[in-house]
Amino acid sequence: MDANLEQRILTGLRQKLYEHIQSLSLDFFMGGQTGALMQRILSETTTVQRLLTQVLLTPVVDAIVLVIVISYLLALSWQMTVVLFVLAPLTVLMFRFTSGKLQQGALGINLSSRELGSELEETIQRHF
Repeated sequence: MDANLEQRILTGLRQKLYEHIQSLSLDFFMGGQTGALMQRILSETTTVQRLLTQVLLTPVVDAIVLVIVISYLLALSWQMTVVLFVLAPLTVLMFRFTSGKLQQGALGINLSSRELGSELEETIQRHF
């Protein structure tokens, strides 16, 4: 169900972007590289789709699951639930420390991928 939602969002975004690009004047296309535009369309629509499904939808689902899990833990053993709340701040600190480094790495990968895709598209276009 998750993959189906992601695919429908991605298809819808690309369709709307395609329709928008078709409405632009020829002057817009004369100023830039075709490969850079194509690479940006492909990568940016995927990024927006991930934003919608993984960044916005996932926390809502996680919050619901968290409430259910805490209720279940309280029903099983309130003592273990107290231990959970004592250790939780340490876990949050660990994730905060590592998430910044992960974001920097992901940004570097995205920029490299965009440059590589643009160069590849331009090279293929020159040869054919």
